Amino acid sequence: MNAWKSAALAVCTAAMILSGPANAACGASSCGPTLITKLYVNATNQAFVQVAENLSPLNCTPEGGALFTLDLTQPSAEELYALLLSAHLQRTPLLIRLDDNSPGCTIAYAVSEQ
Repeated sequence: MNAWKSAALAVCTAAMILSGPANAACGASSCGPTLITKLYVNATNQAFVQVAENLSPLNCTPEGGALFTLDLTQPSAEELYALLLSAHLQRTPLLIRLDDNSPGCTIAYAVSEQ
């Protein structure tokens, strides 16, 4: 193989390795890994999460058409909210799993991977 083909192959290989995975998307019951674009809490013990993905593949109905719901009265909700808040502040992608067919797309759990 001549020198320019070897160089082109090396550049393409390096670009594939350094580019990382393709953009994540939502499936029927999860999104991610994705970034949280909005996170807020209301006075009735609910938190709401918006992500930077197309939500149309989901089998649940997002609150207001764009938000996932976390009931802060549920067991382990504080720990889950802490993970969501940390990921939001650090702009770290998360996998967010939702309860199937839930109104408001209730968050079941989240996974942070490095």
